Amino acid sequence: MHSPHSEDNLSAHVPPNPPAHHVSAVASDPWAVEVLLKKAFARTKSRLLSIILSSLLSMLITGGVVLVTSLVLGIPLFGLYGSSQYALAVSMTGLGLVALFAAVIYVSAWGQLATVYLITSESSVGVMAAWQHVRPLVSRGFIAMSIVSLFLLGLVPLGFVTLFIPLMIWNVLFAFIPFILVTTGKSASEAVWSSKDMVLTRFWGIFGRTVLMILLLQVVAFCIGLVLAIFTGQTDSAGGGRLLANLLNVAISYLAGPFTLAFAYEMYKLIAVPHTAKVPRIWIIASGVGIVVMVIGIISMISFASTVDWKGMSKRMGGMMNEQGAKRGDRYGRNPYKDVDVDTMMPQYDSQ
Repeated sequence: MHSPHSEDNLSAHVPPNPPAHHVSAVASDPWAVEVLLKKAFARTKSRLLSIILSSLLSMLITGGVVLVTSLVLGIPLFGLYGSSQYALAVSMTGLGLVALFAAVIYVSAWGQLATVYLITSESSVGVMAAWQHVRPLVSRGFIAMSIVSLFLLGLVPLGFVTLFIPLMIWNVLFAFIPFILVTTGKSASEAVWSSKDMVLTRFWGIFGRTVLMILLLQVVAFCIGLVLAIFTGQTDSAGGGRLLANLLNVAISYLAGPFTLAFAYEMYKLIAVPHTAKVPRIWIIASGVGIVVMVIGIISMISFASTVDWKGMSKRMGGMMNEQGAKRGDRYGRNPYKDVDVDTMMPQYDSQ
């Protein structure tokens, strides 16, 4: 009978197969990367066609909104610029860009909420039914996206001195906003800051798993592209190889987007949604200061540009370029063939 520390036990301290209870423990861990990937793949696979159709519908509506808005605002602007009413034209251009940006955000919010509803729904849902279902939530989605856009925009000046690390972190903290809007009755601001609180409970776990998922997608895309290049004989970037690469990029973008959302939703389900959210007042103040700084900078540049004599500057620049060209001509010779009789260089033909 051997003691627990006998040589036989020491030589066999690593069993060839893990115990059954260890396997079940790993398989039952909902935060295991392989478990999240498997669930996200199954969720994406069962809803892929509906998600692609919803994305195409969102692209068509966005394109239509951009076209109509451009035509409605562009024709009057051409008239204003033609009548030399530049101040009014510039003001109208700014308002038109704001209106176009708001319209695009509204349609994008609608399409994103519809896609999220298709992913989070446990039963099969049609594309038009999903868009109709989330219609009451679009205003909240629009406000949430506007809050996030303004908040991140205000952090841009800070990003220049911090290597944009805060912007990257806040993008991760806002990952659960669409899920909160679709699955709960929270307002736009509550959804924004609740997402921050939820991600902070397991920030590095969520961040690390997301990075691993993105790297996995990149490896899969690279392997598929390499296999296609080898089998088609197009290992260069020309001809059919470029066409296959473009088609592959389009296909991967349509597949990676829904899969990324499904992967994030599987993590979202594992964290309880807080009843109340903590508003980061310091960061909001920092964002507000950043927006003020950018507005002052833009106004200063516009004021400076209005005092510049652009026509005179253009003439002076043209004169300087001509002067430099004349100096080069004197240095290298204006006409290297000036001592050659051009007529003698031309072949002579008898006129018959």
